[in-house]
Amino acid sequence: MTKAEYFRKEIFRWVKFFGLSDYEIDIDDECTDARADCSWYGLKNEDAGTQIIRISYNPEWIKTADMKLISRTAFHEVCELLIAPLTEFARNTDVRISEREISTERHRIIRRLESSVWEKLK
Repeated sequence: MTKAEYFRKEIFRWVKFFGLSDYEIDIDDECTDARADCSWYGLKNEDAGTQIIRISYNPEWIKTADMKLISRTAFHEVCELLIAPLTEFARNTDVRISEREISTERHRIIRRLESSVWEKLK
C-alpha cells in the first residue's frame, strides 16, 4: 500500500468512526502550502443534505512522512470536516445565523462525539 493509499484509508476510517455519512469526500494530491487541507465544495443533493468535501494532501510532504504522521494528519482533516458547518457559519457574514442554528450544529457535533468517542471509551 502506498502512503497516499494509506492516507485515503485513514480518512475513511475516521469518517466512519465519527459517522460522517452525510458527506461525499473527494481526495486529491493538490495541496501545496500545508501537509493537507479540507475544504467544502457545496451541496450535492439539497434534499438529502449531502455535502461535497475535498481533502487534499501535499504530494511532496507525503513522500517523507511516516505512517503515524500520515494517520494523525488524516485524523486532523476529518476533525476539520466535523466542525466545518460551524466554520461556515462564522465565515458567512451575509446571512444572520440564529442562536438556535448554532446550538443545533453544536449539538450535532456533540452527538457524533458521544456516538463515537464516548461509546468506544466508556
